Amino acid sequence: MLRHHHDEVTEWIAHTSHGGYLMLKMEYEPYDRLTMILTASTFGVTGRWDYSFHECGEGVNLTIEENSIIPSFWYRIFLCIRGRHIHLEKEMSSIAYFIKQKKQDGSGPRSAKAMVM
Repeated sequence: MLRHHHDEVTEWIAHTSHGGYLMLKMEYEPYDRLTMILTASTFGVTGRWDYSFHECGEGVNLTIEENSIIPSFWYRIFLCIRGRHIHLEKEMSSIAYFIKQKKQDGSGPRSAKAMVM
């Protein structure tokens, strides 16, 4: 943990299964937006991922905006071959966990039940 706000961790270092690391920062606005910022990593990848939540009937629409830099030619080749989706399942489980936590403390999307399975 690098930084926290009240009882919530807002900056941390995650270690990957391949022996690498990711330095992450999280920002959010309850009911509206979650932003993950990758400030440094083993492969030099940095970026910002904005997750916006919009109520839609009984559910929630999720919009993801990505702005990332992948300086390593070989890592870009790897992602082209394997596909961007190799990280998507992990992202969705992280988002579901975030929504569950926010829903429990009353600060998450009001219709989060439709998104979290």
